[in-house]
Amino acid sequence: MLNSTNFSQQINARYQIIFETLTKAIKDQTIPTGTVLLEAPLSKIFNTSRVPVRHALQLLSDQHLISRFDGRGYLVNPKQEYTKPIRLNITKELLGIPDNEEIIDTRLLSEKIYEELYQYISQIILHGHYRLDEQRAAEHFNISRSVVREALKNLHLQGLVEKEPYGDWLAGPLSAQSVSENYELRLILEPIALRNNIHQVSSNDLKKMSERILFAQQNIKDMDKQIIKQIEHDLHHTLCNIEWQNQKMAHIMYNAQSSILISQVLHEAIHVNDYHFMLAEHQAVIDALLYGSLESAIQNLEKHLINAKKRSVDYLKVFSIIPEPHLPPYLERVS
Repeated sequence: MLNSTNFSQQINARYQIIFETLTKAIKDQTIPTGTVLLEAPLSKIFNTSRVPVRHALQLLSDQHLISRFDGRGYLVNPKQEYTKPIRLNITKELLGIPDNEEIIDTRLLSEKIYEELYQYISQIILHGHYRLDEQRAAEHFNISRSVVREALKNLHLQGLVEKEPYGDWLAGPLSAQSVSENYELRLILEPIALRNNIHQVSSNDLKKMSERILFAQQNIKDMDKQIIKQIEHDLHHTLCNIEWQNQKMAHIMYNAQSSILISQVLHEAIHVNDYHFMLAEHQAVIDALLYGSLESAIQNLEKHLINAKKRSVDYLKVFSIIPEPHLPPYLERVS
């Protein structure tokens, strides 16, 4: 979760992250004394501009961990003694950082705000009807309302919030009836979409989808939710994708698929791991397509949606006993 008291500081303090990372590397001696530090290579490693790198280097100089020399940049020099320049290719490994680790979070502000809003809203909609105050959210995160609005637009596209005309953002309530209605729409629209779109999907793509399902089945106890999201995307977006000439129909289909997200939320909330049902149902659709039987694939898709609807409604019954989470100041219960 984001800490509202230091959120803006985290955004503007990239130099502090760079400073602390370089300080540790120098004190741990993972980077040799005499190594030349230049702004450009460091900015690439930290995926940022030169400005925070320059600020961090100045702090290191003030702390007498590096020193100027007769050349560009600084020398690693914690003892402040004469040392010959060593020109090395500065890498994450040299700084003691795993190669696949993102040192500085470079996502857009709206993306970071989206994560916290998603966490709260995806839980509260299971408890009732709520109003979100844009201004209070902006004050909570210490950012502009436009950034909050951008994050809310993304949540709106996923069906988690609604916007009243010239009014408030509303979330929930999520009921068995609303979930059922979404699945009923999907039962009508997705088979049509699959039938119209399958010619655009190659057998190689289908094989990759099948391989992902097999991998998930083999690692069911340690399931990564990102894999589940990709498998859901394979069937319900990549395969069931259609360029509707009727844009209203496309919008209805997109919003109806918010039930995919809701299912994932419920899984996380009640800590249930019954993905083997979903995986087997997805595999049946993919297998039928690999065998060239579109009609069989459509029948299996319909069976999957019927079963998924029942599971989601059952999850809602279990979730009803879980207490309402603490609300942040920008959310207010309506009913």
